[in-house]
Amino acid sequence: MVVSSLGKPWGLGPRGGIGRRLTVFVVAFSLGVMLCISALQLVYEYRGARNNLDRELDDFSIYTGSVSNSLFSLDERQIELALEGMIRLPHIEQAQVITDAGTKWTRQSTTQSQDLMKRSFDLMANVRGREVVIGQLLVVAGLDPMYQEIKDRAMVIFLTNGLATIFVALSIVQLFRRIVGRRLDDVSKKVQALGPLLFADAYRTHVQPEHLDELDAIDWILDKTSVELRRAAQERDSAEKRLRDSEERYRRLIEQAPEGILVLDADTQLIVDANPGAVALLGCPLSEMLGSNIVRFYAPQQPDGLPLAESVRQAQARAFGGEAVSLQRSIRTLDGRSLICDVRLVHLPHPIQRLLRASIVDITARRQTEIELQQHRHHLEELVEDRTQALSVAKQAAEAANVAKSNFLANMSHEIRTPMNAIIGLTHLMRRAQATPEQSERLAKIDSAATHLLSILNDILDISKIEAGKLELEHTNFALSAVLDHVRSLISEQAQAKGLVVEIDPDGVPGWLRGDPTRLRQALLNFAGNAVKFTEQGHICLRSILLKDQGDSILVRFEVQDTGIGIEAEHMRRLFNAFEQADATTTRKFGGTGIGLTITRQLATLMQGEAGVSSTPGKGSTFWFTAWLQRGHGVMPGTTTLPNRDAEAQLREHHGGKRVLLAEDNATNREVALELLHGAGLAVDVAVDGQEAVDMARSQVYALVLMDMQMPRMDGLQATRALRSLPGWANIPIVAMTANAFDEDRNTCLQAGMDDFVSKPVDPDVLYTCLLQWLSKSAPELPSQPDRSATVAPAATPPPAGAGPIAPGSDHWRQRLHGVKGLDVDRGLSRVRGNMDGYVRIVRAFLSSHAQEIRQLTEALATADRATLQEVAHSLKGSGSNIGALALAQTATALDTALRHNAPRAEVDAGGAALLEELEALVNGLQDALQAQ
Repeated sequence: MVVSSLGKPWGLGPRGGIGRRLTVFVVAFSLGVMLCISALQLVYEYRGARNNLDRELDDFSIYTGSVSNSLFSLDERQIELALEGMIRLPHIEQAQVITDAGTKWTRQSTTQSQDLMKRSFDLMANVRGREVVIGQLLVVAGLDPMYQEIKDRAMVIFLTNGLATIFVALSIVQLFRRIVGRRLDDVSKKVQALGPLLFADAYRTHVQPEHLDELDAIDWILDKTSVELRRAAQERDSAEKRLRDSEERYRRLIEQAPEGILVLDADTQLIVDANPGAVALLGCPLSEMLGSNIVRFYAPQQPDGLPLAESVRQAQARAFGGEAVSLQRSIRTLDGRSLICDVRLVHLPHPIQRLLRASIVDITARRQTEIELQQHRHHLEELVEDRTQALSVAKQAAEAANVAKSNFLANMSHEIRTPMNAIIGLTHLMRRAQATPEQSERLAKIDSAATHLLSILNDILDISKIEAGKLELEHTNFALSAVLDHVRSLISEQAQAKGLVVEIDPDGVPGWLRGDPTRLRQALLNFAGNAVKFTEQGHICLRSILLKDQGDSILVRFEVQDTGIGIEAEHMRRLFNAFEQADATTTRKFGGTGIGLTITRQLATLMQGEAGVSSTPGKGSTFWFTAWLQRGHGVMPGTTTLPNRDAEAQLREHHGGKRVLLAEDNATNREVALELLHGAGLAVDVAVDGQEAVDMARSQVYALVLMDMQMPRMDGLQATRALRSLPGWANIPIVAMTANAFDEDRNTCLQAGMDDFVSKPVDPDVLYTCLLQWLSKSAPELPSQPDRSATVAPAATPPPAGAGPIAPGSDHWRQRLHGVKGLDVDRGLSRVRGNMDGYVRIVRAFLSSHAQEIRQLTEALATADRATLQEVAHSLKGSGSNIGALALAQTATALDTALRHNAPRAEVDAGGAALLEELEALVNGLQDALQAQ
């Protein structure tokens, strides 16, 4: 076998493809001839054996005379002997004599063949001078012995002819090898060696097909060789053209180059060639310059400080070493000018001479400019030093102004929040009193306006703190679901008033995180509040998405998606600027300061994230921000169904009658606080300043202290430190209640020994929640006599509606709904704290909003509408979980995930069909369960 330059057999030689093909052909042809001859022989054998058997049967006619006589004389003995003799003959298996009357004599051999040959002969007798048929002789011969003889004969024929065929085939193949194979192999080797030797690199790109015989391989090699020859000729012509073009371009570039270019002989230092730029630079005619020594143009002293000969030798050695040498030279022109030039030396390849190309640029003017700049630099340093001193003074002034601004904002916060606390608190108390409908309406407007004003104040203070660098983020463990649920609860009332559905989609974000939940909640609420404001119908979705997971640190994207009015593209780039909205009409129609989005973006920046928006006018918007958080840890709340009781009711039930101390100097604020505390069933002692609070604490131990920050004689911080120094006061909860809203105020409170912080104006629910938390942790109240200044808590009022046990009829609904396949009633009730009436209303709302989605799913599956499928799946995974339809929610989640990852259509169709089946079964079951009795 011959191996190509690729190291692969070419399949040439006498044992190659043609030899094999000829061998196969000869053998096949010989076998075909052999088979034909053998078949003809077998046919003749069969016909001869059949004719012989026919003749043997015909010969049985000689027995008819004797059998006829025996039959006529009814000599049964003779008949049987005749039949016995017949079946002993070869091939005869049965002989039978039958009379006209039906009488039979039969003899049969033990051999039974499948294929038979029969002959019948009439038995004649002379009756009254006339030949009459008196019976028949039937002889049956078996063909199987004949067939066996033919088969035996066939084996001999095939074996004999096969051996002859093999001998002939081997003889032909050997003859081919001796006469044709060797010469063909020599030709193959020579042709195969021709192409790779001429075009070795090109032939590496050609891979010879498998299973070529010698002639096909020669043809393939010659074909590729001719292709490479044509390509080589084309490349040579193209290379020659490129070379000519390159030489022309090079000549033009040399002649038109602005710098001077010389070609030097390194051995003789003579100028071989020069361009017009060099002629003009050196002030020497070209005819005089060619053949001149370059040294005549060099000044004796060069900038590198080396002797001229040594400097030239080193530069040339570096150039011939492959380096592009850059150096400066002092040049003396023939017209007497002294120049400082940049010279760049490179080796110029040449087959005979050692040439260098020198590019020369006059930098005399630049060097002069550098000297002047150096002089100016010294002067500039003096100016910079003076300016630095001025900036330092300005920086100190700016820092002082920033401190003054922070102090001003702190004072303004206290001064504004104090009356706001009175307004909101007294409004809350008046609304709880027996007010007329007209008064209730006006009080609601006052409360709404005050709350709105407070939110504006909070936003302005927040952005001021951020700009001043005073905002510090917390790092605490929190449950993501608690943050999302809290935001939903804050907007739920407004959303329900507009008929909007608020959904939560935590996606795959870990349940427990570590960061600043307050600022996350604030950022989400800014987006969610705008979503409710600008959405008239549809839904709002609060979503969190895990973008990156880097061990303990994770990047989370928070989104608020709505189906509102949307935003034009030209307005979106201004949305996150402070005090701006989409356009002026937005403020007139919807209100707002336009500061919430700015705060959210700056909060996201503090959390090493960013914020943005995507929107389609008329379809809705998605506002988002990202934040780097850490994985947290904690105990997830249980799902046990509990009565729906608020913090006020729990305070009244578990801590009613406990004595607390209220330190507040403002009479209005004291009245508000007293009403709120009495409403929760607490006994309250009042101190009008810090000193009085400390004095009262020396004679009375309280379950908890509510401490204002700014009071006469002794402020809240001083009072707290004094209380902590008293015996038994180390663990008594002290809660700050102040209008100061900065983070540094909160930190100051904690450093002074306070346990918590409630901001004014006081939100009753926030206050009750804080009291419930700390009273549950505080030590049992020590027995003592009440102080004369103590105010007595009023009788406990009934718990709010919905806080008691499940309404009558709940067992009936539970029984009916338990029969719905795929519905976990207990899980659904846990969502509404065991309120069966509320749960039934949610189930009815589910039917109302999702029953028509059966048709939408069917049409979307038929038309492969992935957008509709994802919209329905995303809607069902949240609402299904809310009512306890866990199987539906899981199927919807799987389909939503598949669509998000662009799964194949087969997978999407399977998931959609499963979701459709689940939804139809659930809707039908709920409709049956909720039918009127």
